[in-house]
Amino acid sequence: MQLLPVRGHQVFQQPEHMKPATHLWRQFRLVELKQNMRQQGDTTFIDVLNALRVGKLTSKHLEVLLAQDQLVDATRNLGNKDLNSVIPNDINKRGGLPNILKIFVGAKVMLRSNIDVSKGLVNEIIWPNFRRDQVYADDIPSVRINFGSDGEHVIKPISIQFPAKYSYGTAERRMLPLILSWASTVHKMQGCTVDHAVIYLGSRMFAAGQAYVALSRCRSLDGIRIEELDCSKMTGKTPCNSEALDEMIRLRNNNS
Repeated sequence: MQLLPVRGHQVFQQPEHMKPATHLWRQFRLVELKQNMRQQGDTTFIDVLNALRVGKLTSKHLEVLLAQDQLVDATRNLGNKDLNSVIPNDINKRGGLPNILKIFVGAKVMLRSNIDVSKGLVNEIIWPNFRRDQVYADDIPSVRINFGSDGEHVIKPISIQFPAKYSYGTAERRMLPLILSWASTVHKMQGCTVDHAVIYLGSRMFAAGQAYVALSRCRSLDGIRIEELDCSKMTGKTPCNSEALDEMIRLRNNNS
């Protein structure tokens, strides 16, 4: 139920030029793995993903993805009403919690809740002091990078040689083996598992199964922030990879 390679084909589809030959895919036997290891422990998220991968999202599933807020011990059924319409506009009537928080390293903040009085985590403004180490223009320092669940690692500069243009011989560059990467395509993330992700699920999604693959990279629902959510892209005519789903059904039937 993953995305196709860019400009590629389903692995189970016989290429046109191979039609007369033996269908190699049909010679394989199905071994189906049924235990979810990536999202283990988050049953709500697993339920959403299992429905999404086969194109059977319900309004209940969409509520999980749409809402940062949730009703607890509801006295009335929301029905088709948007949850946001019943959330107070006054921040002081929402426990002091904003709808959106834009924050960055070095931001001056006010704590709106007494989290841990013994540790000094009370309502106060924090004014941290910062300094900048002296760095010369020709320095290439090592950097310490936090890779999330993979821990912190020191990345050092490396030297790489490569052919110079116009037959000028070999060039060598010494630099940190890093590039800026603020975002990644869903295709590129397909083999990854992450703890946190900001995911776009808006109108520009173009492939069946794209929403499922994007969401299922994350270990839990708590680690996901959805930038835009176009429900029609997830419940319309092609919410999932229907050809792959049909093939899975065929394989299961052949195994039984």
